[in-house]
Amino acid sequence: MHRTRRRLVACGVLLAGVALSAIGLYAANAKDDIPGACDMAKVSFEIVGATFVTKLDGVSATFTESEPEKFHGMVLTVKVRKPAGEQLQLFAPDLCLHYRHGDAFDVMPCQGLSTFSTTNDTDRVMNFFARSYGSTTTGVATQGASTVYVDAFFQYIEPDTSDLCLLVAQSVGAQFTTKGW
Repeated sequence: MHRTRRRLVACGVLLAGVALSAIGLYAANAKDDIPGACDMAKVSFEIVGATFVTKLDGVSATFTESEPEKFHGMVLTVKVRKPAGEQLQLFAPDLCLHYRHGDAFDVMPCQGLSTFSTTNDTDRVMNFFARSYGSTTTGVATQGASTVYVDAFFQYIEPDTSDLCLLVAQSVGAQFTTKGW
């Protein structure tokens, strides 16, 4: 009886170790399971330019600022480094701009994304998104490159805007699976 009890305890400890290892492995690979998320260990972003506009033609819409004396739109040019050959998809809701204007600060959601290009000095076609939802994906000409450029559009930018910081949404490890509704 004593020997059986030791074996049960040893099996229990072994199973607990296997379970904890599996949980650790799952946690280490959790970011790979997030649909549409950028793996920030592989991708980096750098702001390389900002252009203020009162009018901008897009694919299916045109932005025209209704109060140009108070606000402008801003096209933020972003240099993205990624693994060559890997596809990259950016979602507008994952991008927001934190910035200063005067002594205050503000946050603005991305409301448009251009196509990707392999050079900075190329005119990229802008897609505006209703309710800031939409995305852009590297295509045949840009997927093979390790450095690509994309423009992000932000509206209602004040004239004394400074200190731009682009945030890219990342999981904080809080995941939950539902069965739907």
